[in-house]
Amino acid sequence: MLGLGTSITSIDSGQVYKELSELSLFSDLDVHFDFSTLSGNHGDEVGAALNLGEAGSDGDIESNEGTPSLDTTTMSRNSVAFDGSDDVLAMAAEHTTTNKAFTIFLVFQKGDTTNDYLLTSSEGGNTDSVKTAGGGASILLKCGNESQVAIACNNTDDSTINYSFAADVPTVLLISRNTAGEVVIYADNNLKIAVKDNAAVKAGANFTLGAFGGTTSGSLADLTGNICEVGMYDVELNAARVATLLESLCTKWGVERRE
Repeated sequence: MLGLGTSITSIDSGQVYKELSELSLFSDLDVHFDFSTLSGNHGDEVGAALNLGEAGSDGDIESNEGTPSLDTTTMSRNSVAFDGSDDVLAMAAEHTTTNKAFTIFLVFQKGDTTNDYLLTSSEGGNTDSVKTAGGGASILLKCGNESQVAIACNNTDDSTINYSFAADVPTVLLISRNTAGEVVIYADNNLKIAVKDNAAVKAGANFTLGAFGGTTSGSLADLTGNICEVGMYDVELNAARVATLLESLCTKWGVERRE
């Protein structure tokens, strides 16, 4: 078991995340893709990856759009590169949370400061999604096919830092949503960058995840950059467990931003 006082650097990082559940009987990760485990040559097309989470093979990545490619040089470990036009990785089956509560984490690096879809459900149109926007100064979040909500990160309203998502900088993003639908967003080394509890963000009954970099139909495939690792718990993690998770991810991926 991973205790809050235990040094994560001495533990296999691939096992840390599930062990967070043992701290208070939380469910293990339902969806987990660690693209550092992919093998091959730089530039190879990526069209498959195993879901290491509890949802198992039903959530494996089994198809792509465009040519997302294995990148062995940009990040500290292997990752998947998206070219900003039509590259999408799609899970064989979408995974939907059982209620409003979830914790999603994502390790990525943007190639520019344009608007970028990071995570979506697999369908085009009115899709659940996580998107960076406003020159990297906000997160656009859609849950349960409700209206998209802009969550500003470049102010200090109930957060701890004026934050923006920069190009060519390794980044950890974590979105925590509770059973009331209220959202807290963290980045990198436990920086609390946004809080949102208005009616719009609380409206969606759940969140559906099915694709990375865009959607499998429509015109939302516009990520320019790299995705390294993605995980989703079907529960809200409290602040102490979020801090442990972020520390682990930052250590693993060499993310150094602290303010």
